[in-house]
Amino acid sequence: MPAGELSLLVVCVGNVCRSPAAQLALQQRLGPDSGIRVESAGVRALVGEPVEQRTANVLRANGVDTDGFAARQLEPAHLERADVVLAMTRELRGTTARTHPPVVRRLWTLRELARLLGTVEEAQLPVDVSPAERLRAAVELSVVSRRHFAPPFHDDDVADPYGRDDGAHKAAWRHVDQALQVLLRAALGDVKSPSHRTS
Repeated sequence: MPAGELSLLVVCVGNVCRSPAAQLALQQRLGPDSGIRVESAGVRALVGEPVEQRTANVLRANGVDTDGFAARQLEPAHLERADVVLAMTRELRGTTARTHPPVVRRLWTLRELARLLGTVEEAQLPVDVSPAERLRAAVELSVVSRRHFAPPFHDDDVADPYGRDDGAHKAAWRHVDQALQVLLRAALGDVKSPSHRTS
């Protein structure tokens, strides 16, 4: 990665539902000049497969283009180069950590990081910097929150909709989208949320 840029990796199981939803939505909302590279992978990926059809339908209904996506298997090299790694569940967070133990300091669930980023105030973040630098600073502040404030139990999982009905895919997207809004605010400041549809 060039200096000043940030690499973010999203992890789920098959890399055809939850993690591509997060990757593609975040990529498209950040735009090409944010300095943030977003990728995804699966711990048991359906390698080469496109986004699962039900998830693709939900994404397209919410303005997210899924064309050209192909699932890939999570490899230690992906974790080595990522600055921020976001798993979709606590169980996947543990699996990911076992794949490459040094990543644990850069590893959260998606909803966990969003929850911690919600404790960061706008006044704490740098001004006149790139989205990558803003997000990096916000994540660093979140690390302090994680270390010093032990929160009560939280359900930080995004349930796997694979093989389930349309409602499960819509619910997974809602949880992903809500978390992404927090990440986008951290990276871009106050931004208008895109219209949200579930049908």
